[in-house]
Amino acid sequence: MDLTIVIPTLNESKNIPSLLASLSGIPKVEVIVCDGGSMDNTLELAKKGGAGTTVARQGRGVQLNEGARLAGGKTLLFLHADSRIAREGVSRVIEAMETKEYIGGAFYLEMDRAGAGLKFIAGVANLRARFFNIVYGDQGIFVDKKYFQELNGFKEMPLMEDYDLFRRMKARGQTVLIEKGLSTSSRRWEKEGIIFTTLRNWFLFTLYQLRVQPFVLKKWYGDIR
Repeated sequence: MDLTIVIPTLNESKNIPSLLASLSGIPKVEVIVCDGGSMDNTLELAKKGGAGTTVARQGRGVQLNEGARLAGGKTLLFLHADSRIAREGVSRVIEAMETKEYIGGAFYLEMDRAGAGLKFIAGVANLRARFFNIVYGDQGIFVDKKYFQELNGFKEMPLMEDYDLFRRMKARGQTVLIEKGLSTSSRRWEKEGIIFTTLRNWFLFTLYQLRVQPFVLKKWYGDIR
């Protein structure tokens, strides 16, 4: 198995069918959905869509670690349920990892909707990723399973587990950023407003750098589903 795609879910019945349909039938790729206790039919739809399924305590880090534990692929790709990855994107991940030059990587950020504000947000995020190695989970982080295990996986904390993993990956070996193939949902920006969401995210990141505990930051971050 070349690649395992791990998807953490919580009440994602609106998103999981179309995501799994887009991943169906790709050779040497398996999909594992790790649910955090959905109250809707997310798990049933995941099974119907051909994914392997498991259940874990709620929390992205916890769920992603559990999915990774069951993975049979040489490379792990961690994907949000509201993201969409093209088959070309999957191929680019596999091809990058087959070179043996990288321990992992991520995609440049691309929004699923057009608009000057969202394009600006994506542009800033991509400069941030390129020059400061700041990458989040909505950019489809992927990593060689061997290195993921050596790094002891995600820290099981309520926020910043994605940034923390990528930071440790960068310290461990060379990573790559892939330009095209993955789009992320703009639903949080659309619901909360572009300016507020951006300023709030920068504020929380700054507090995290100042060692404010993630469980405190999570209270300000909220949850959009």
